[in-house]
This record gives sequence, C-alpha cells and structure tokens, in this order.
Amino acid sequence: DFLGGRPADLHPVMEFRRELALSNTPITLWLSAVATVVLLIACANVAGLFLARGVRGRHEMAVRAALGASRGRLAGVLLLESGLLAIGGGVLAFIVSRWADALIRDFVIIDLARVTSPLDVRFITLTLVVTTGNAVLCGAAPALVAWRGSGPGGVVSGVRTVSGSYGRVRRALAAVQIALALVLVVGASLFTTSFRNARAIDVGMSLDAVLISDLNLAGAGYTSRRAHALIEPLIQQLSAIPGVRSVALSDTDMKPGWITYGFSIPGTDSPTHDGTSVVNHSFSAVTPEFFATLGTAIIRGRGFASADREARVIIVSDGFARLHWPDENPIGHCLRVGSATAPCNEVIGVAHDRRGAPGDISKVIEAYVPLGSPAEPAKLAELFPLSSVALHVDGDPAKIAPSAQRVLQDLLPDAPSIRVRPALSMFDRAMRVWRLGASVFVVLGGIAITLAIFGVYAAIAYLVGQRRREIAIRVAVGATQNDVLRLVLGETLRMAAVGVAFGLVAAALLAHGVRALLFGVSP
Repeated sequence: DFLGGRPADLHPVMEFRRELALSNTPITLWLSAVATVVLLIACANVAGLFLARGVRGRHEMAVRAALGASRGRLAGVLLLESGLLAIGGGVLAFIVSRWADALIRDFVIIDLARVTSPLDVRFITLTLVVTTGNAVLCGAAPALVAWRGSGPGGVVSGVRTVSGSYGRVRRALAAVQIALALVLVVGASLFTTSFRNARAIDVGMSLDAVLISDLNLAGAGYTSRRAHALIEPLIQQLSAIPGVRSVALSDTDMKPGWITYGFSIPGTDSPTHDGTSVVNHSFSAVTPEFFATLGTAIIRGRGFASADREARVIIVSDGFARLHWPDENPIGHCLRVGSATAPCNEVIGVAHDRRGAPGDISKVIEAYVPLGSPAEPAKLAELFPLSSVALHVDGDPAKIAPSAQRVLQDLLPDAPSIRVRPALSMFDRAMRVWRLGASVFVVLGGIAITLAIFGVYAAIAYLVGQRRREIAIRVAVGATQNDVLRLVLGETLRMAAVGVAFGLVAAALLAHGVRALLFGVSP
C-alpha cells in the first residue's frame, strides 16, 4: 500500500553507474573514431609534404649513399625528422587538450561534474602511442623513397625518375583526405539534423523562461508537515522577486515520470498483466500554478485552485484520459490513488501530455493532485515531502536566478546544495548524444575540410611542378593557357572524383553504424 499496492525493485548503485557508462560508450567510441579520422587526414597531409621533400632530395640521398651511408641510416634520418615533428605536435596537442577540456564542459557536456581530468599514466601512454604512430605514418613514405632510390645508381638517375610511382602516391594521399573529410561532413549533417529534430519535439512544456531548483527536503530531514508549512512562504517570497511571474512546487522532479504510483479506476475494465485492478502511472503532487509555470495547457475542465488543497480532486493527462475513458468525458469520474479501497478523488481537469525528454516519442501517462491535500498519499508525502520548485520569469532568467537562490537558501537553511538553474537543463543528459555529436562532427569536419583543401593543393602543386618540362613543351608546340588550365583541372577533378567515390561508400557505412544514435533521420 505504501507504493500504491505495487512491488518495488532495489538495485545496487554500481549497477546504475555501469548502465550509465554503457549508455555513453557508443557515442564515445564514435567520437574517438572521428578524432582518429582527422588525425589520419593530418598524417596524410604531412606524409605528402615529407614525400615531396624526400623526392626532391633524392639526389642528396644518392650522394650520401655513394659516400657510404647505408639505406637504413638514410631512412632513419627521415624517420627521426618526422619523429621530432610528431613530438612537437604531441606537446602542442597536450596543451590544446587541457584548454579544450574546459571548453567542452562549458558548452557541450554542460551537465558533467566539475572534476579536473587526471594527468595519469594512461593519458601519457596514449599521447606517446599516438605521437609514435604519427611519426611512423608521416615518415614511412619519405623513408621508402630513401630506401628505394638511394643506391649507387641514384646519383645518375635521382632527379629524372621521380614522377611516376611517387606522383601516384601523392594522388592517393589527396584522395584519401577528400574521402575522410566527406565522411565527417556527412556525420555532421546526420547529427545536426538529429539534434534539430529532437529539439523540435513538443515535450508538452514551454521552458525557455523557466528556472528550476531541486530541493530534496526529505534528504535534509524535513517531515511532510514541516515541508508543507513552507509552501505558502516559498510561493510568496519567490513571487515577490522582480521579474517572477509565477511559482510552482512539486513533490517530484519537474520532469515527468519521476514517481510511478498505483491507480484504481472504478467501473472500468482495465486489469494489468498480473490480473489486478491497479495500474501504474506517473504521479505528482503540485501547487495550483504548476501548469501555468511550466506552460502545460489544461485542455479540458479546470486547473487547481487554492481551495483544492482541502479537497480530494485530481487532474489527469490527456493520454491517461484516452486510455481509461476513451469514449467519454473523464471530468467528474472517480479515480483512486493506490489500492481499490482508497478514497475516491474527483477528476476536475485534463492536462496536455508531456514527454520525459526531447527525442522521446512516447508520452508520459500521468496524474496530479494538489500538494499537501488529502488526495496525496500520506506515506508518499513522508517519503517525498517537497522535491522541486519552478519559476516562470520575465526577462533574462540568468539575472533572476541569484535572487531566487538566496530566497531558497534563507527559507531552507538545512536543504543540501540548492542551485537554481534553467529548466531546459533537465534535458541536458538526453540531448548530450546529439549535441556532442553535432558539435564534434562540425568542428572536426571543418578542420578536416581545411586540411584536405591544403592537401589537395599541395598535391596538385607538386604534380604540376614535376610536369613543368611537359607543360613547357606543350606551350611551345601551340597549347593555349586554357589548354594548360584544362590539363591541371582535369587532374584535380579526377583526384576529387576518386576521393568522393570512396568517401560516399565510407559515409554510407558510417550512417549505418550510427543509426542507433540518430533521431528522425533515415541513413
């Protein structure tokens, strides 16, 4: 009877933490993959530059080989150069990562606890591994050039044999950059669209100008009598703050679905799966201005009045009414909170359906009673006497929040860590995947496109430089400026076409892989 005649399940806290960690694992893995893609683009870019430098220095390498330097030693010199560059990049990346950590917490994962990221062995090891990998990836191509082209015959043929296979390597590296950049652009589009679609979902509340605070008076040792005696003082003093339009209190969180309770509906044939006549739905005890404050419309009947605190009345959601009274008006019907023997509460209104979060396609079936009224079960009131407050404000909510917080701290000196925050912050965790995905894909996608543009330019400049003699001969035999331009653009377009083709295939695989993280988007 304490929980409306329904059993309660108890679970270890660590089990909840494991479930929370597992729920964040997919997006973490995908974002790590995105960062790796950008790293590969940068490596391809730098490898291309090293390759051009190595090819142009083949004559020098051949001379060194003729003087007795081994191929391994020459390749080692080039790998050492790329290693020093990678170490410099690793140090710079470490510095930027410490700065970016605070930036991401402030603007992307704003509900994450303020804990300093540890500089531990794992972090340092990862940095060293990535730095070493970069050195190998960036130095492999020029080292191969040194290995293959620095034999004794390289002194004679060093400069004349550079264009063939190494030109193809430069084209391949540029095409890879285009393909990977296209993958990130598609990912940015998917997550940005999902984020926009989730925000467009009507949650049944208008929260742009609403502030909330979690009170948790039960945890501070408040009894229901003591907490309910503070209802009027809280409303009066908070309403007296300039800019506050209305104030609402609740025994639950302002987000629906926080408490599930049993209901019995006389005269209806609605047994549950276990054959009883008690059904479980979301339950809240609220003050009269609750619906006006949160912007939830009363679509039938009326809302609560001050006099209802002494009455047994109840308001149900539209989904509740359609589920249990599909062909009749629910106003005036009897609804029992708890078992079938509980006192009857008269349905006086029907409220607009609410959702637990943006992106939640299911609507919460719920019912409301006046806070501190006889309709609120006494044992539930002892367990949750007063849990949250909401304020609908005019003007900038951020300017009103400090005043509201001071009033709450003065009236509730024993309440733990009162913090007034925007009501939309209730949905931060639900929106995290799409916000984080959109932000990271857009930022890293922009970086990838920039790197790819420079990579393609460098590749074309290198290839054109290697064909200067050919172009000069074409001009000498009558080729016009347009002919030369057509030759260079054709090379560029062929390179881009290959990159786009592979990029579209990879983007399709990406869309298929992240489909579980998307909302309202068909990959």
